[in-house]
Amino acid sequence: MVNDYLALEGLRLADRLTVVRDIAPEATQVRVPVMLIQTLIENAIKHGVAELKQGGTLRIEAHVVNAELTIRILNPRSDQRAGTRPARYRLNNRGAPAANCSVVGSCA
Repeated sequence: MVNDYLALEGLRLADRLTVVRDIAPEATQVRVPVMLIQTLIENAIKHGVAELKQGGTLRIEAHVVNAELTIRILNPRSDQRAGTRPARYRLNNRGAPAANCSVVGSCA
């Protein structure tokens, strides 16, 4: 589903959107709530790439370290926190009390 969305946004934004993926194979085996990543990516594009005249790079990272999944979605305006509060709420209500959603930087 995320790949379909990225393909549509790629058509809409053309050369204004570059997507870089750094996803470890073991990270693809971890189950996360439906639409969690999609929502974060939508917000990263809407608030972090599409608003910029020149567009920018969306970087999607997912790794498992010490049995803990870390997902980072970075955009040129990663000072925007759109979507992190609902994501944290959804994770905490799904039996993941240690879930943490935070904006960690920019890939500008």
